Amino acid sequence: MSAEPLPSLRQRLKGWARALKREGAALRAAALDPWGIVRWMALGVLAFALSPVDLIPDVIPGLGQFDDLVGVTLGLWIAL
Repeated sequence: MSAEPLPSLRQRLKGWARALKREGAALRAAALDPWGIVRWMALGVLAFALSPVDLIPDVIPGLGQFDDLVGVTLGLWIAL
């Protein structure tokens, strides 16, 4: 049984940075397609994040921010 050494924090950060750069490039390329569905999905997520109308009002502690967090995160995940 051989134990692999745990990756250092620096190696993990480099991996995350590479993934973020790759995903950002993919979203940018999709955003340049004038009729691409990803472009409309990204614009929809942006509109949802910036709209003053909420599914759950922000005055309800915790839940008001949670729906925004889930909506934006899920929308970006689907777009990616």
